[in-house]
Amino acid sequence: MAKLNMVKVSTLIRKGYLLAVVIMAANMFVGNEMKATDNRERINMDENTEKNEEGKDKDASSLESVLNFVLSRENTINLIGGVVFSGANNYLKWWDYNAGSYCNLRIGCLGWRTKKFFDIVQVDINLNVGRGISWVILGAYNFIKFFTVNDYEKEGYVSPLHFSFLVACRFEKPSPTIALILSFLFQGFVSAPLILHISNFSISISIDSILWGGIGMYLGKDEKNKEEKEEKLDEKKE
Repeated sequence: MAKLNMVKVSTLIRKGYLLAVVIMAANMFVGNEMKATDNRERINMDENTEKNEEGKDKDASSLESVLNFVLSRENTINLIGGVVFSGANNYLKWWDYNAGSYCNLRIGCLGWRTKKFFDIVQVDINLNVGRGISWVILGAYNFIKFFTVNDYEKEGYVSPLHFSFLVACRFEKPSPTIALILSFLFQGFVSAPLILHISNFSISISIDSILWGGIGMYLGKDEKNKEEKEEKLDEKKE
């Protein structure tokens, strides 16, 4: 009887161990599956996040490349735009070329125009509100980014504003940022077209665009020469 009881107890113990092993194995299997599922979900979430971020970066980079292309060619666009609009004015008659002061709300200009020299040449100095506002809208994105990015990224957002950026480099004091903003606004709003009257056809050439372009080329070469001198000095020190 005692031997029978010992066999039963031994059998129960073996069954208990077997049950415990099965339970532990089941727990391990379920735990591993849950971890694997979590990892897969995290990987999928990370991949989706990366794709979304890459999509945003591509959208942002494409927008920035377009804006930078336009902003870096401000003088060229103003020059060509002035010629095109003055050419169209021969037929559409948006404004006249009478000498003296004027304020034309239709095209957003106010200024002063000289009398004709030799009945061919005329000089105009004006505040071109329409043109200036257009450039402010285009430059607003770069200005906002300029104030929000890290210091080492700032140059990338002001360098497309070629002339204004070079002027700002010359004004470390009191503030290159103020110099950048003022020169950008001045370049956009102040217009000085030279008007040529040939028979019944009149055409305007933007002297200010040529002037700013020339100054920009001079400042750019001067800045490059300074950088080359600094590099040579650094090489000598090494």
